[in-house]
Amino acid sequence: LPRLKWLWETMGKCRTLFSDLTRDDVDNFMSLVGNRHSYWLQVERDRESIGVIYFTDLHLVTECYAHVAFFDRKMDEKPELCKKVMQWAFDKFKLHRLTVAVPSIYFVTITLAKRVGFLPEGRRREVYLMGGKWIDEVMLGVTREDLDGRIN
Repeated sequence: LPRLKWLWETMGKCRTLFSDLTRDDVDNFMSLVGNRHSYWLQVERDRESIGVIYFTDLHLVTECYAHVAFFDRKMDEKPELCKKVMQWAFDKFKLHRLTVAVPSIYFVTITLAKRVGFLPEGRRREVYLMGGKWIDEVMLGVTREDLDGRIN
């Protein structure tokens, strides 16, 4: 419980992690963290927590959604870490593909996803209400074979 409280408080400081409809909604957050079809990993450097990587919709069996939230803003360090975690997820959950769905205004996250190996697959219009404006969602995907080809 202390870790969940810390995670809620830390993620709450990152105002763009939540839409206008989910900001300050601890019940919504807890339902995501506690969902049996999600798997959360805490990322640490030098014994300090610098973020989370988590997977949702694992009930889809052959694919799931990947999410990251880094608190230290040192994105240049993250591609190799993300690739290793993705490879681990492919093996652990026997996945064929991973999907990332990102608000179109998350330029740094989209760049990170592309550097890791995700390829643009499409756009959904007006998915997130953020700052009183409807924001599109960018969809990116990577298959096990894509990742294997980029790592080796």
